[in-house]
Amino acid sequence: MRGKKISSASEYYIFIFLIIILFYSHSGFAQCTNANPTGELSQTFCKSDNSTVENLVASGGTIVWFDSITGGNQYDSSAPLVDNTTYYADDINDNNCSPNRLAVLVSIYGEPPSNVDVFVGKCAIDNPTISDLSATGLNIAWYDAQNGGNLFSPSDLLVDESTYWVQQTENGCTSERLPTTVTMVNPPPPNVNQDQTFCSSSNPTIADLKATEPNITWYEYETSTEPLDLNLPLINGKDYWASQTTFPCEGTLRSLTNVIIDISPNAGTDGTYSECETNLKTTNLFELLGGTPDNSGIWTGPSDLSGGYLGTFDPITNTAGSYMYTVSSTLEFCSDDTANVNVIISTTPPPTTIDTIQTFCEIDNPTVANLNATGENIIWYATETSTTPLNLDAVLLNGEDYWAVQTDANGCSSGSRLMVTAAIISTSPPTTLESNQTFCEVDNPKVANLSATGENIIWYATETSTTPLNLDAVLLNGEDYWAAQTDANGCSSGSRLMVTAAIILTPPPTTIESNQTFCAIDNPTVANLNATGENIIWYDTETSTSPLNIDAVLLNGEDYWAAQTDVNSCSSATRLVVIASLISTTPPTTSETIQTFCAIDTPTIANLNTTGENIIWYATETSTSPLNIDAVLLNGEDYWAAQKDASGCESVSRLLINVIINNLAKATTTDINQTFCDIDKPTIANLQVSGDSILWFDTETSTTPLNETDALINGEDYWALNYNQTTGCKSSSKLMITATILKVESPTIENTFQVFCASSFPKVSDLQTGGSIVWYASETETAPLNTNDLLINGANYWAAQSDSNGCESAIRVIVNVTLTDAGTPILKSKGNEFCANFNPTLADLNENVSPLNEGIITWYDSYPDGNKLSLTEFLTDSETYYAIESDADGCSSANPLAITVDLNACDQYDITIYDGFSPNGNGINDTFKIENLRELYPDFKVEFYNRWGNLIYTSTISKPDWNGRLNGNDELMPAGVYYFIIYFNKDGKKPIQRRLYLSR
Repeated sequence: MRGKKISSASEYYIFIFLIIILFYSHSGFAQCTNANPTGELSQTFCKSDNSTVENLVASGGTIVWFDSITGGNQYDSSAPLVDNTTYYADDINDNNCSPNRLAVLVSIYGEPPSNVDVFVGKCAIDNPTISDLSATGLNIAWYDAQNGGNLFSPSDLLVDESTYWVQQTENGCTSERLPTTVTMVNPPPPNVNQDQTFCSSSNPTIADLKATEPNITWYEYETSTEPLDLNLPLINGKDYWASQTTFPCEGTLRSLTNVIIDISPNAGTDGTYSECETNLKTTNLFELLGGTPDNSGIWTGPSDLSGGYLGTFDPITNTAGSYMYTVSSTLEFCSDDTANVNVIISTTPPPTTIDTIQTFCEIDNPTVANLNATGENIIWYATETSTTPLNLDAVLLNGEDYWAVQTDANGCSSGSRLMVTAAIISTSPPTTLESNQTFCEVDNPKVANLSATGENIIWYATETSTTPLNLDAVLLNGEDYWAAQTDANGCSSGSRLMVTAAIILTPPPTTIESNQTFCAIDNPTVANLNATGENIIWYDTETSTSPLNIDAVLLNGEDYWAAQTDVNSCSSATRLVVIASLISTTPPTTSETIQTFCAIDTPTIANLNTTGENIIWYATETSTSPLNIDAVLLNGEDYWAAQKDASGCESVSRLLINVIINNLAKATTTDINQTFCDIDKPTIANLQVSGDSILWFDTETSTTPLNETDALINGEDYWALNYNQTTGCKSSSKLMITATILKVESPTIENTFQVFCASSFPKVSDLQTGGSIVWYASETETAPLNTNDLLINGANYWAAQSDSNGCESAIRVIVNVTLTDAGTPILKSKGNEFCANFNPTLADLNENVSPLNEGIITWYDSYPDGNKLSLTEFLTDSETYYAIESDADGCSSANPLAITVDLNACDQYDITIYDGFSPNGNGINDTFKIENLRELYPDFKVEFYNRWGNLIYTSTISKPDWNGRLNGNDELMPAGVYYFIIYFNKDGKKPIQRRLYLSR
């Protein structure tokens, strides 16, 4: 180009561009050539400094920081540093870069300690100190304020309702302080009775001592440190001390109770005085009590006993029954003890009977032993006064009287006797007109069939047999049987009637065919059975008594029994058995009771499908005229098939076949032009037509179906053929469908890093887009996000473009969201407390609040829908105010600082209360003084208590401040914690309670 003149500005820039390309292609300047940054590879920061990327240190030209060793995203210099994160420094001086970035690992120290209790209870009895508070970390230190304040010593005693602030220091970084509020737990002494009384019989132990409150521990002395075993027996007259435990703290004060044990009384054990009425005598019941009873008791019972505690029983004045001996304890605390003596007087009555005239059968030869009377140990006498008992084997005499006496288990006999009269009865035998009686063998005649006249007939095998025959016993031909009669009194006759039995035998019919065969379809009956004999009667079993009807239909394989009847009307006892065999030809079978044919094939009877031989087809189940096999089948018609076997018997039942003639219609659709989204990757299976089952082809005449997974082609025609999968019938023509595939381009989003204020609670609908965008939570998610879903800080969102047909782009664009929070302002310790006397304003409250990120603080009466407040507005007690911090980007706090104001903190403005004094005589803090109390509240009163709750001193305007002595002039009080109450007695100011520590 040397010597050629550049004629225009455009040619000039082209020339410069070519020079640059030439320079890079020859000099290698396309690589980074700035010097590599240098610096510490590990850099440490304190969390309290809120360090940012700007605070990272690296030497070089123009240093910027990235999140990756190569490429990656450049950090904003104001981005907060993150602990244990590696940052990469690059020199971009002159729009160049460094060949190698400097990797710096950031460590941030100064996290607050862990395992810090927000609220913790300590047992007052343990005198807990700062060292007992919980905090895990390095170089732990405790303070009396959130910021600044005084450092506590580990041995400093904890104070009730006080808040302690803990911090840790690591690598020179001091953490923010966390609070622990301490409550000192000191349960009050339990409420117990001054005296507790027990009964010695209950063997009372420490566990039986009572107190109103739960969780009680008992001690032997007021100052004992060893609890008593609950199983230890109580001692009469001894003192015991109780303390209460509110888990896990035991109270420092104890209550006293005295134990009184009452001696349990002893009334002895039960006794019995039992005697016959005639042998009674005067007796001391006390001697009948078991053991060694006390002689201080009294007797009670059905009658009054004499003799004091001896309880003398006099048979003349006293009656039988239970007499109770009762003894009471000395203190009347133990339950009375009782014992009983049961006095039993035996009086024996004579025996009894419901039948004073007793009847006996002469045939039984009754004796005295057969007489009946109710009682024990019955003895019979011949007269009312006889002393000689009768022998039990003595035979009874008709009309004679007999006398009975009873003797009880105690050997006492009845004073009077029972008289019984004996009656002896004689009975005659039965009679009959037929001494020879005839029976049919088939009737299986029994003893019950014998005939005799009389009452209560009993049959015997012989004239002298004593064992009656069973009425079910079978009669024997030519055998004699003997009958006795029993009268209404149950007495049997002395003589018997003889009867002789004759049994007639009849033979059964005969046959030459014991197995007789019939065709089932002929419906053979009993009348068709064959047997030789007279008066043949058929039965269904060998023993049946009900003859069969000759019209009864025979059953295949069934036995039939024939009996013959002779001139005496006696049926044969045995029967002839004949077995009926019915030949039942089975109908043809098929696996298709519904048979489908295509109408185009013109099917006939011959096309019906069954399995069998000699098939005959009928139009109905009962028709007798077979169908022609060339008859054309009708749609929906039923056809019945019978089979005929080799014997010429046709099947009784028929096989039903239902015929369906299938005339399949062409496939249909309401949309011959069908549109699909490219992103859905549509296939043949997505084409929509109506029909039974559809086969698709690429042309109207093609015979090779397409695969359902074949991808659709834009603008291509597809042909649908309707067919029935079950029958294989197809429609006569095909339906054409044209497919259109829509492809949507990916969306264009200019800002893929979008920043929002967290306080505005941005939603998915707030994302900056262009066109019709659908948002997803990931690149492959199928469910779109709701436009009202809140955005999440640091989350990625994926955008897909959609068109009017509802199709989306296959490629999605990622957008990263950052939510900026200006932070919540910080309230200093007790910054919400003011004194109403000074008319504090919102400006005073504002002085106690610091912005978290150096933003601007604005006040509202509620948030987020409240009114903005002026700093000149006066504060209202118990009112809540809301502080919002705003940063330079216009973002506000996502979470406001809510402060409820307390305008009752006026104590700090008029009196000053210290937490201890040291009355050791050195002239410094020898008395406990409350500044300004005497001047401002002249009617005051201050009461001082020890840890047991005992009043030890009262200070007033007329008495000096407390000097650490009991009542101000007695012995020195020991070092430790004390309590005091200030009564102001002015302007309705409420008393306040505090603690102090007295040191020596």
